[in-house]
Amino acid sequence: MTTANDIFSDRVIAAAGVDPLVVLDLGARGAVDDDLLALAPAVSIIGFEPDPEEAARLAAQPKGPWRERRILPFAIGRARGLATLHVPREPAGASLLPHNAAMIEQFGHEALHRTVKKIPIEGLSLDDLESEAGICSIDYLKIDIEGAELDVLEGGANMLANAKVIKVECSFLEQRVGQPLAAEVICWLAERGFDLIDIRAIHHWRRRPLPSHPYSIGFDFPYSRGRIAQADLFFLRRHSPDAPGRDIAAATLILAAIGYIDLAMTVLRRCPSGDSWWREHGVDIESELKAASGALGRKELRAAIAAQIRGAVPLVKSWFGLLSFRAPEHRY
Repeated sequence: MTTANDIFSDRVIAAAGVDPLVVLDLGARGAVDDDLLALAPAVSIIGFEPDPEEAARLAAQPKGPWRERRILPFAIGRARGLATLHVPREPAGASLLPHNAAMIEQFGHEALHRTVKKIPIEGLSLDDLESEAGICSIDYLKIDIEGAELDVLEGGANMLANAKVIKVECSFLEQRVGQPLAAEVICWLAERGFDLIDIRAIHHWRRRPLPSHPYSIGFDFPYSRGRIAQADLFFLRRHSPDAPGRDIAAATLILAAIGYIDLAMTVLRRCPSGDSWWREHGVDIESELKAASGALGRKELRAAIAAQIRGAVPLVKSWFGLLSFRAPEHRY
């Protein structure tokens, strides 16, 4: 995990803190999103979690390195009003939409796709947040709400006008009844000025108990590639060359924090107001980005080496047929 101040200099953090970055984390179960943790002293992060118990647990935690950290017990959707949270045995799969039982037959993920309880919750739209929570604009928006992504986006025209970067977990399968799939979200955001820049955390599903590629097990079908099921999609607003300096400065910093140093430089050079903003705050941002690039590169390399070492053991076990597996509920 990235820690605060290990990528960016104190000069960059201090300048960004003059007008702190605002992050909205929709679906904060477990912990607030840490994508911008390296900028934490200059970030106000507001997490939303509709499950009352989980929201209370998150709210009781210390704010950590963040400039500000708030947890609000609301579901964000298309409009204000009462809604129903459909909760399966694995709470991470909770959704405002009913679960699609066909996924159980196809993939066997019953803990994610069978509702075991329903919780009445209070819902708001993104555009309600100014009056209800004093949130006037956002810089980085993370959406991980298991199916109602377009409802959130369609209820936030005013708020989205200020967003620079958006991360949305999207599904390529109808895991919830009537949910929009990744292609619909991509098209909707493209029509409103956001370009898809990356697809990360890709999950491939196959019938249980088949393991992930490239592993094999001692079962009737030892191996298969899986079908793409869901992933995190990253979007960047298309800024015009005459966009306000603070908007470009914020976009540049967010892109750098999540690893897209080259794209950050492209945005900066296309929109000179961003460089001017940084210089007004005493920062040579190109030099700072070069230094951040080196620090981030070393961190990513260490993580990649560690992952390769950890991954060697299951690969060897797979080669010798020693991977354990859970017997399937249905033969096929």
